Amino acid sequence: MSFDVIVSQALKISPWFIQGIFWVGLVPQVIKNFNQKSVNGLSSLMLFGYFNGYLATTYYSYCLDLPLAYKVITPLSLATVSIMLGQHFFYDGKFNSMIYYLISILIAISFIPIAIKHTNFVGNLFGWTSMTIWMTYQIPQVAKIYSTRSVVGFSFFLILVNGLGNLSEVVLSSLLGLPIQSVLSGIRGMMISSIFMMQFFLYSKA
Repeated sequence: MSFDVIVSQALKISPWFIQGIFWVGLVPQVIKNFNQKSVNGLSSLMLFGYFNGYLATTYYSYCLDLPLAYKVITPLSLATVSIMLGQHFFYDGKFNSMIYYLISILIAISFIPIAIKHTNFVGNLFGWTSMTIWMTYQIPQVAKIYSTRSVVGFSFFLILVNGLGNLSEVVLSSLLGLPIQSVLSGIRGMMISSIFMMQFFLYSKA
């Protein structure tokens, strides 16, 4: 088997590995929430961003015909975040925020007929939307940890895996020539993961 064939096969498998990393990183947080019977370790705004980020990325993945791994694992990640939402409502009784999630879902549904007729436009729209969300959604969590001087309830594994996934995504997106939104989102993820790592180092012993 030639080197070019090996590289080609590796590039085909890589999206599954990278997107799988992002999904796997969510699972320990779900388990931690279950064990603690609370989602208070997470910022409510970050959770809202997580949900809308994966909602937008699902449109982005399908409309711009990204590799199959994105089309399979992104909805799976959205479903996993939805489990976190259920925990958020059930354990912490934050039902007053449910209306905002319903509005997000209704907006997403309303774009279905537009996406059918103007697939490329909607794909790019949601691509930039998801990139904007991924650029900002973790800022409330950084602020929450800083203000409380505590990382209790926040999964270190989630941050570790996200950092690795974002690094891999930058490399893969560049090699596969994916839209610039994916590259920029990966770079952002690397930077914010570094901040979280620093916070865990500073506050996990507090």
